[in-house]
Amino acid sequence: MAPQVRVFTTFGTVLYIDVPSGELRHGPMQSSPSNVMFVSSGSYGRIMHCSFGSFQPIVCLADHSALATSLNSSYAAGEPTLFELVHLDQRWVGFRAGDLFLSAEPDGRIILARAHFLLWETFRLSDLQSENDGEPKTFCGAPSEPFVQNGEVVRSGGAAARKCTRCSYIFYDPLPAREFLDDYYREVYPAQNRQWYNADTDYSESRQGPVVDAVVSAIHRFRSDFRQGSRAFVAHDVGCSFGGLVMHLRRIGIDASGTELNAAAVSAGRARDNENIFNMTVADYIARTRVTPDLFTAIHVIEHMPDPAEVIDNVRGWVFVSTPIYDRDCLAPGVPT
Repeated sequence: MAPQVRVFTTFGTVLYIDVPSGELRHGPMQSSPSNVMFVSSGSYGRIMHCSFGSFQPIVCLADHSALATSLNSSYAAGEPTLFELVHLDQRWVGFRAGDLFLSAEPDGRIILARAHFLLWETFRLSDLQSENDGEPKTFCGAPSEPFVQNGEVVRSGGAAARKCTRCSYIFYDPLPAREFLDDYYREVYPAQNRQWYNADTDYSESRQGPVVDAVVSAIHRFRSDFRQGSRAFVAHDVGCSFGGLVMHLRRIGIDASGTELNAAAVSAGRARDNENIFNMTVADYIARTRVTPDLFTAIHVIEHMPDPAEVIDNVRGWVFVSTPIYDRDCLAPGVPT
C-alpha cells in the first residue's frame, strides 16, 4: 500500500474535506475531521479524501480545491491533481503541480495558484503515530526538540527549554504558571529593565518613530487607501506597555487602543493623558467593547507569552508582529526579516 499521511499547514491547521460542499479546506486540528490523506509513490502523489476505507480524488484549482465528484459542469474536465513533493527540510514540503504551488489561504481555502514557495505554500506531512508521540508541541503545530546551549539543555527551575523544529520558537516544558508570570512581570521584569522599561522611553520619538513607519508600511500592503475611508482605521496594540505606540498611532489619525497586563504601566501611561490603554487581556477588551480592529500589533510581546496560540485565537484580522529571531536559518527562503 502507498504511504498515507495527513497534511498540516504553517498556520497549525490541518487539511480536511468539508463534506456538505466537497471543498478541500484547512482548519483547527481539534475540530476538523480526519478525512484527508496525501497518498504518495516516490516523490509524487495526490491529496485524497479518505472515507470508510475508500479514497476519492481531489482537483486543485486557482480559486479553490474540491472533490472531483463535487465540481460543477464548468470544471468537468478537471483531472485529479498530481503533485511533486518539493522538500524544504526533513519535515516541511511544498506541493508543486506544473509551475504552481499549492497554498493554504488565511480564509481557509486551499488553492493552486502560487508561483513561489514561501510560508503559505509550506506544509508538514505526519502519520498518526508521530502526531501522538507525547512530545510537547509548539503553537504552530510542528514537533519540538530540547534547546541546547554549550552542550546542555537550558533549564529554569524544574522546566526544560525546548525549540520548535520549524520556526525555532523557544518555550519551557512545563509552561510556567500564570501566577508566577503575573508576579514576574509585575515585580522582577520592571526592576531588572528600568533603563529602558519606563514611560519616558516608551513615548519617545526615537523608540516609536521607526515602529510607526513599519506599521504604516505594512498597512499599505493590504489597505493602500486606509487613510481615505469613511471611518478611521482601527488598530489595537497587544501588550502595549505604557501605551507609547498607541499614542503615536493616534497622532497620525489611526484609531488605536491597547491592552496590557501590567497595571502599573497602564497607570503610568494614563497619567500622560492616554485614555486608550486598558489593564485587561485582549480577549476581555474585544468582548467588552465589541470593537473589531483592522490590525493588531504585538511589538516584542509574543516571546513573553506562555501560550501564543491562546492569544492569536482571539484575534480576527491582520496581525503585525515584531519579535527577536534567535535562529535566522529557521526562516523559509524569501521570507523578509
